[in-house]
Amino acid sequence: MRTRHVLILALLPFAIHSVAAQTTPGLDAAVRSEMTPDEAFATNAASSDLFEIESSKIALEKASREDVKTFATHMIRDHEATSAKLKAAAAADGLEPISAPDSKRAQMIKNAQQAKKDHFDATYLNLQVTAHQEAVALFDDYAKTGTGQNLKAFAVESLPALQQHLEEAKSLDSQ
Repeated sequence: MRTRHVLILALLPFAIHSVAAQTTPGLDAAVRSEMTPDEAFATNAASSDLFEIESSKIALEKASREDVKTFATHMIRDHEATSAKLKAAAAADGLEPISAPDSKRAQMIKNAQQAKKDHFDATYLNLQVTAHQEAVALFDDYAKTGTGQNLKAFAVESLPALQQHLEEAKSLDSQ
């Protein structure tokens, strides 16, 4: 009986790691199963930034509303800045984030590219609301539970801006 409890306690960290990596939204299942929670956060945060930047560049070309173009410019500026901060925080914690969006966000970029011009603003804003809801949840969770000291500080620092972006996207989407 004692051996059984020791074995269960010895395997507990692996079970926790597995669950944390498997529940990270946006990542491919095969990739998630190989990552620590810190790696999963860095990868997912980088993919989120890449989506924001690329979809917003498309919006600068296809959006018909000036307020949507202004929002897109704001997203590019802010997410390029957070990408640089993420890379620095990840490096300080011994990690290197990805440089291409995951398959989910690549599909979201494709959806933005393929949206008809007369429906583009609604499509883009809907994608922005969804992406920012996911980002807020990701950063909020990591700010509370993350173990990488620099990544955790980055998550805490970045969360208010992501929440603001979400509110802006919702407001524009409701107009």
